[in-house]
Amino acid sequence: MQLWDASTGEGFTRFAEHEKRAWSVDFSTVDPTKLASGSDDCSVKLWSINEKNCIDTIRTVANVCCVQFSPHSSHLLTFGTADYKIYCYDMRNSRYPWCALSGHGKAVSYVKFVDSGTIVSASTDNTLKLWDLKKSIASGLSTNACSMTLTGHTNEKSELIQPAYDVNRQIVEELLRAYGSPEQKRRLQVMGEDLMAKSSLEQAEAIGDGCGRMSIHSPAVAIAALARTQ
Repeated sequence: MQLWDASTGEGFTRFAEHEKRAWSVDFSTVDPTKLASGSDDCSVKLWSINEKNCIDTIRTVANVCCVQFSPHSSHLLTFGTADYKIYCYDMRNSRYPWCALSGHGKAVSYVKFVDSGTIVSASTDNTLKLWDLKKSIASGLSTNACSMTLTGHTNEKSELIQPAYDVNRQIVEELLRAYGSPEQKRRLQVMGEDLMAKSSLEQAEAIGDGCGRMSIHSPAVAIAALARTQ
């Protein structure tokens, strides 16, 4: 992760302790020196802009898709995961969550505190849910804390497939023009055609992540990596 000075446009601090992609970052509004990040490495890390290394780590069993501090406390943190759950932690005792909310049917892609006792979440199951934290339990999963479910959105991955296909085709064509060796062109052509042919729903699932998002440049990156080795 890179922190930037918005007034100058320059980066001033870099954190590099996650082992995989960091999907979400949130600053505490109560204590702006603190921020949290959630990653595909199944962890949430707590940072201080005054410290070089992370100051706390929460390990979980699934990809962390989203993370947010409570706007009412610098200690309370919630995050959504690819195992369909929402976890709430008091960072003064980060060994265990003070509640875990269950009810979504797919990955939880977004969470936000509505007020000190209510959370709203979004999921790739096409629903939004409101959660009453007063109905949560301290141990085990809270399955009855959902106070409202909102439907109507659709999670259409197919809308992302054609842009991915077009981006990859353009990059393959540019690489074919750039690398002059007949053997290089042949290998790039074969690899590019194979990867672009997979720009279907199956490819979206294959190159996506547990949080339901697509890495649409993955085939292009693979092609570029091959080209650099020639």
